[in-house]
Amino acid sequence: MNPAVYIAIFMSLMVVIMQMEQTNAQMATIQIIRRKFRRKGLNHMNESVKQFIGKSCMVYTYNAQMTGTAVSVEDNWLTLETKTGTELVNLDYISRIREYPRGKKKDAVSE
Repeated sequence: MNPAVYIAIFMSLMVVIMQMEQTNAQMATIQIIRRKFRRKGLNHMNESVKQFIGKSCMVYTYNAQMTGTAVSVEDNWLTLETKTGTELVNLDYISRIREYPRGKKKDAVSE
């Protein structure tokens, strides 16, 4: 076979591999920027959730609902004391927190 064919195939593969590497580098940069952006909001979220410490709360995540007493907030984690024990909830997955209605206390809330 003609060596020009091998060179053409080799050069085509090199171009594709270089484009893939460039795309991977761009994606890594985007992920770093997103991570830094989330961390800037971390302190704000921690401070917002701290108002619920010591109160009976209903915590809504994307796939669950928990009821208990908020104990502490540290490093993007909420410690929640429930009827069955202590649970750690990542603040990134919390969609809503509300204080448990005072007139509607049930056995599900431990104090």
